[in-house]
Amino acid sequence: GIARAGFSPEKLSGVLLTHCHVDHVLGVPAFKKLGLRILASSGTADILRHADPQIWSEHPERIPRIEVDEELADGQNLELGGTTISCLSTTGHTRGCMSFIVETEKEVMAITGDLLMPDPHYPGWAGGPDFSAEQLLDSLEKLVQSGVTRAFTGHGVIDGNAQTWLRQGISLGHRHEWVLEEGCKMVLDDK
Repeated sequence: GIARAGFSPEKLSGVLLTHCHVDHVLGVPAFKKLGLRILASSGTADILRHADPQIWSEHPERIPRIEVDEELADGQNLELGGTTISCLSTTGHTRGCMSFIVETEKEVMAITGDLLMPDPHYPGWAGGPDFSAEQLLDSLEKLVQSGVTRAFTGHGVIDGNAQTWLRQGISLGHRHEWVLEEGCKMVLDDK
C-alpha cells in the first residue's frame, strides 16, 4: 500500500498507531525490522506489550508481543517528516485510541483509526471488549472542539466537512441511535 502510494517504507520516519486492533498493528513487526520507530498511546502500548486478546480475539496466539518505541500522551506535539502532528486521546473504540491532528493553512485534518466510520450511525466498530459509547461520544466532542474539517478513518475518508458528520454522529449518539455490533450496548450517562 505504501509503495502504491508512491512512497518507500525505507524512507518513512515512523509509524503512528491509532489503536491496537489487528488490522491496524499486524504490519508492526515488519516495520520494526525496517528500523522504523513505532509510536502509540500508553494505553495501546500496554495492550500490545501484553499481547492482550482484544488485539485479535479470534486467534490471540498469532499476535506477538510488541514493544512500541515511544508512548504518546494526550496533547503532545510531534515533529515527523517536517510536519507537526498533535496527539489527541480519543478513547471509546478501545481504551487506547488516539487521533492525530495535522493543521494546514486550509484545513484541520484528523487521522482517527476506527473511532470514526464513513457512516455517522456507525461511528466506530464496537466489537471490542473495552468499547465505551460514553467515551466515544466524548471523543467525538473533542474532535469537534479541535476544529477538524477533514477526517481520514481506518476504513475510508469522511466526505465533506467533518464537522457536519461529527455533529450528526454526536446527535445520534445522544438519541441512542448508533448502530452497534451485536452484544454491545449504547450505555450513556446522560448528563
